[in-house]
Amino acid sequence: MKAPRTNAVYKSHRVLALTFLVILIGLLLAPSGRIKVSVHAQDQQQDQSAASHYYASLDGEQVAELNNLYQGLWVGQSFSEEEKYILRRFAAGAQISELEARVVTARVLYDYYVANNYLSQENLALLKKYEAYCLTEHHFNEDARLKMKRETYARQLATQSKGRRLQPQAVPANDTCAGAIAITDTGSYPITTSTVDAVDATTTGDPTFCPAVSGQDDTIWYTFVPAVTATYSITTCSSVAPGTGSTDTILGVFTSSGACGGPFTSVDCDDDDLTCGSNNNATTISPILTGGVTYYVVAGRSTFLVEPGTVPIQIAISRLPAPANDTCGTATPLTLNTPVTGGTTVAANDDYHLSGSTCFTGWGDNSVGNSTSTATGRDVVYSFTAPAGGTYSFRVTKFGNTLDPVLYLMTSCPGGPAPITITCSNSTGPATVAAHRVNGTGAQEIPCVSLAGGQTVYLVVDEALLSAGSTSFTVEVNPCTEEAEANDNHANDTPATAGIGTEGVISSTTDVDFYLLGMPAAGSRVFALVDGLAANSTDFDMRVTNTTDTLDFDSQDADPQFGSLSPAIGGTLLTGVNSFLRISHGGATSAAGPYRLYTKIQPGGTSDTPNCSGTQSSATAETEPNDTAAQANSAANKYFY
Repeated sequence: MKAPRTNAVYKSHRVLALTFLVILIGLLLAPSGRIKVSVHAQDQQQDQSAASHYYASLDGEQVAELNNLYQGLWVGQSFSEEEKYILRRFAAGAQISELEARVVTARVLYDYYVANNYLSQENLALLKKYEAYCLTEHHFNEDARLKMKRETYARQLATQSKGRRLQPQAVPANDTCAGAIAITDTGSYPITTSTVDAVDATTTGDPTFCPAVSGQDDTIWYTFVPAVTATYSITTCSSVAPGTGSTDTILGVFTSSGACGGPFTSVDCDDDDLTCGSNNNATTISPILTGGVTYYVVAGRSTFLVEPGTVPIQIAISRLPAPANDTCGTATPLTLNTPVTGGTTVAANDDYHLSGSTCFTGWGDNSVGNSTSTATGRDVVYSFTAPAGGTYSFRVTKFGNTLDPVLYLMTSCPGGPAPITITCSNSTGPATVAAHRVNGTGAQEIPCVSLAGGQTVYLVVDEALLSAGSTSFTVEVNPCTEEAEANDNHANDTPATAGIGTEGVISSTTDVDFYLLGMPAAGSRVFALVDGLAANSTDFDMRVTNTTDTLDFDSQDADPQFGSLSPAIGGTLLTGVNSFLRISHGGATSAAGPYRLYTKIQPGGTSDTPNCSGTQSSATAETEPNDTAAQANSAANKYFY
């Protein structure tokens, strides 16, 4: 049996002595009624919860020891993963609790879980206290992924026995690519592999995983040849792969131009699956795989945690059903002015790519803020048949804000093996016009496309890059009423049409757009909204003016679904003379568009003077009770106070 770690005991005594001195000085110097007891008095608080250690100050000796240990980490000395995590936070200036400092400086995690050293009773008690601390850890405002990793680690600390394997066993047969287990695509899903204990597997010959993986160890290999091109789910989640234990797994899918000789090209890889219930350190990836191609699936564990005992891994593979409108052959039809909600690109395939740039830049106002994309993400398709000749605007909204949607029209439905490359064109099909404005709003718009009556086009909702897809979005087609340039002053203006979204752009840093409201009677009120959601910048300003004065100004008052930096005017009183709306770009540093302008003028009544509530006589007074939908007021003028 190994002797106890006497250096840790000596450190504890030194800390205790220094702690007593600090408390004594504090008691002597503290003002009456404001005595504070340092949380360093650990041995006087044994029955208190681990939360008593949160945010405790560290003494000079502990800071010096942590600095020395971090220097050791820097030059390559061995530490457990949890010690590395704490030391790196310490070096970055993060708050370190006194208990964390003690557990690192005493090296109990390394001794017990890495070096297999026996612990003294004092250090064993310290380890148990740290276990409780991790289990109740709510004081750090950490990333949820790291927090769940640490909680899983705490559960492992509390449940693992000391009966760990001290000598390597035989490595798994599929430790390297040469021994990869072949997974056959039977067409009956999920396909599950047998469970392999990867605890003694090596990383020999491993390809490089993506940055999402925080380090790899105990890796094992499989091959998979999909029967058809589709999106596949590959997972270690215990709900479908029950053979996987609490292991913090990683997964990677690769292709190779030279079989096991490589080089290997990453198709998809990831670390945690936070949707996997209590087994949240399992992994799920959903790559698009090409039928008949051999893929190499590498599974293992993340080096974020040091995991004693076994590393059981099982893989389950399923083919995910694509959306019904995955291709233009099964496109969902759109009706004018009827938004279609519930669209999704999750599990959609990458059926179409774009080549060229003229469909992004060759369509007048559509070129403002637009950028070229090859649209290599997942895509779905909608169809629209113009009821009459005219101009129409196409829009997608509520696409995931962190994603990068691309919207484009095809004048015909092309065939052939996916992905089909569509050549950009501003005159002939199949791709005539496209929108890709990187705005972070999850919205794109193709404004004012001229269509003949009865002409059918195909609207493709795509992404710039491959992702897991958007779980939901809305698409719509509207008639377009376009601003008439030049409308940069009072003499050249565009009539504002009530109830219809006039389309416009701010085409340069000096451009402004004027819209004529006419000459409503004095006391009339104008309501106006600029919808800049699909513009490259939602930052627009709006003024209500006449030929001599500005009557109102607004910026950044629109709700987020119309662009959070866009303006909204609510009931500005007009003066009985020619009145206008003036639109400009709030940033004044670039062109911006497209935007939609909505206006409504409410007339004055028998009295043009607003009452003390700011209302006017032509508005219909509300009648109580109207606190529920069933009690809603109604009036022909749809104007209430």
